[in-house]
Amino acid sequence: MPNHAWLIGRRAERQAARFLKKLGYLIVERNVLVGRDELDLITVHNSIVVFVEVRFRSAGVEAAEFSVEGSKSRRLKRAVYRYRSQENLWNVPCRIDVIAVTKRDSRWQLSHIIDAY
Repeated sequence: MPNHAWLIGRRAERQAARFLKKLGYLIVERNVLVGRDELDLITVHNSIVVFVEVRFRSAGVEAAEFSVEGSKSRRLKRAVYRYRSQENLWNVPCRIDVIAVTKRDSRWQLSHIIDAY
């Protein structure tokens, strides 16, 4: 049975996908395993492949924004590199976005950092 943190993370990813769809993003894949790493969302927007890292923190969106540093950012970049290699996306424009998510008083709050890395 999945743990509580895993379930909240999946709900945050669904909220992020809904948010992006409203902005005109096409959701191509979700929760893609690349080696030992995972890409939360792979989307396309304005002919750009966008790899989206979704981060939930109960302490607020700022805490979620800052949680993608150090080893997490290195793993994310490594997963993107491997995915681009597997799918031969070297001639396709790509970027990495971060969506920071929190929930306050039963309301989801999202912050979208475009081209975070």
